[in-house]
Amino acid sequence: MTPIWEAATSGGFTIVAAAVGAAVVMHQIRKQGEQGRQQTAEAERLRLNLKIYDEVTAAVRSISASSIKLSTAIHRIKMQLDNAQIAGPPKDRFLEFGELVSEANLALAEGIEVVERWFILDRRLDVFQEAFNVAGEDLRHAYYQRLARQLLLTLPMDLPNGTHWIPPTPEDRATLDEGLNALWRASEQGASYATDFQNAMQGLLLAELGRGQAPVRKPLDPALIAVTLENRDEVMGRFDRETRFAQVRRQAEADALAEIAKRP
Repeated sequence: MTPIWEAATSGGFTIVAAAVGAAVVMHQIRKQGEQGRQQTAEAERLRLNLKIYDEVTAAVRSISASSIKLSTAIHRIKMQLDNAQIAGPPKDRFLEFGELVSEANLALAEGIEVVERWFILDRRLDVFQEAFNVAGEDLRHAYYQRLARQLLLTLPMDLPNGTHWIPPTPEDRATLDEGLNALWRASEQGASYATDFQNAMQGLLLAELGRGQAPVRKPLDPALIAVTLENRDEVMGRFDRETRFAQVRRQAEADALAEIAKRP
């Protein structure tokens, strides 16, 4: 083999090797770039999921905290009435108690707003919108229709000439307790639905960070039901058949259609 041939072939192999090496490097750069973009997109997705979950937990905390304050006030009023002969008139007042009811109702409304903002994650989330509406309607009915008047007559009133209070009769006390119990049930149910909502959102947003799903709530009362994405159709059917909110909505729709029919 002549020196010229050796130089030519050696140079050719060098060029080919360089080209192959460059191709490999370019492929690795493209692959690393794609992996980097995927990692960035994944990190951004997780960041958004955590942001959404922060919204969820804030709403759940608000519902739970307002429910606890209302439940505490309910039990406190009962205890004060039970011990009134020894301890004197109750310390709670009608207006302050009404503010607790308003706070609980507002917290449920804020929960509905959070659900509506993130329907895009899973359309089955509408079951929690319905659940919060059901709890809110029960809360308002228990207070305004069953409790407020009797509570106003039962709790002391602070007048310019002093505190005015007449102990309730046994019949009035029974009526009051029925209203307080109904309000307590509605408040507790709203807080339970909030827990169910948080569990469902954990599964949608944070499942990759752990193993398995959050445990499903198990109500002690068999008449009650935990709300999940999986039993959405069953729960929506029960809400439609058994709740005051569904009745109110149907009546509102019927009234609206009747008004439309009157238009010329």
